[in-house]
Amino acid sequence: MARRVLVASGVEEERFELIHADVASPETRLPENCRAVIAAGLLEHIECPETFLVRAAKLLEPDTGRIFVMTPTNIAHPDHLILFRDVSEIKALFAPAGLTVVNEQIIPVSENGGETSYLSILRRS
Repeated sequence: MARRVLVASGVEEERFELIHADVASPETRLPENCRAVIAAGLLEHIECPETFLVRAAKLLEPDTGRIFVMTPTNIAHPDHLILFRDVSEIKALFAPAGLTVVNEQIIPVSENGGETSYLSILRRS
C-alpha cells in the first residue's frame, strides 16, 4: 500500500526503497540513516510499541529523518493487542523513545468524536 500511495503522489520509484521488516525484533538487520519510517496502523498491533519506537528512532538520519505514525484511538478490533483510549496515551510513548512531535493531526472517525485516528510526524530528539 505504501508503494501505491507514494507512486500515486507522484514520487518516482527510483527515489525510495521500501523495506518490510520486524523493527521491534533485535535479530532483524536494518539499514542505518533512514530518511523515513512508516508505522501506519502498527502500534496497536504489537506487544511492545515502546521497543519499536526506540529502535525506529535509532534508524533515522540525524536531524532530517522522520517517522510517520498513524494510530487509532477507541477502536476495539480482535487483532489489536493494545486499545489506546486517548491520544495522550500514544504521545506518552514518544519522549521515552527519544522522539519529538514535528506535526500532528487528530481525525475523527466516528460522528461523536470518540473514535479517532492520530497522525504524527516525529523526529529524533
